[in-house]
This record gives sequence, structure tokens and C-alpha cells, in this order.
Amino acid sequence: MGTFRFIGQAALTARAQAALEAAVTESAHDLVEKARGQSPVDSGALRAGIHVTGGQAGGGAGSAKAYVTTGTPEYARYVEEGTKKMAGRPFMLHALLEEAPAFAAAVRRAVKAAF
Repeated sequence: MGTFRFIGQAALTARAQAALEAAVTESAHDLVEKARGQSPVDSGALRAGIHVTGGQAGGGAGSAKAYVTTGTPEYARYVEEGTKKMAGRPFMLHALLEEAPAFAAAVRRAVKAAF
């Protein structure tokens, strides 16, 4: 007969937190690639500047965050949202919406692997 060993809530919570952080970081890097592929190219600075900063625990147990940012935030905002003289060419929003199902799948895979 098999044995049962309770390792404690703290250990289980830590394992779940690590899995969540790994999934968030993986998804952020996937989002970077998708956004780079959809960003318009003039000089290439916008595309080259898209990157991940931080893959860390969020505001408590059960949360994690990573930021996908650009090296040229003001320019990226004008491209994404447009101006009075130029229509927006959303690249980050479209990439985020396309990646949402993949994020959920990454969390499921990470949790399944952790337990």
C-alpha cells in the first residue's frame, strides 16, 4: 500500500507560487515575441525595445507579475493609440488579446508540472 506524507501548507503554497511565477514569466516572454512581430517598423527602435522587466511575486500569495515594456514608452503610446494626425496602430493590445488563451494554458501546465 502507498504511503501518505503531508508536507505542509507552506510547502504546497510555495510550490504553487513558484509555478505561477514561472507561467507568468513564460507568458510575458511569449507576449514580447508576439508584440515584436506585430509592431510597425520604421527605424526598428520600437520593435527592438520591447522587453520583459520583472518576473516576481505580486501583492501576496497567489499572485505574480511581469511587465512587458518598450524602450521608447512615449513613442510606443503614440503608435499604439494614435494622435490627432495619425491613426493608432495597436500592436501591444492585439498581441495581448491573442496571448490570453496561451497564458491560461501556461498556468495550467505549470501547476500540473508542480503537482
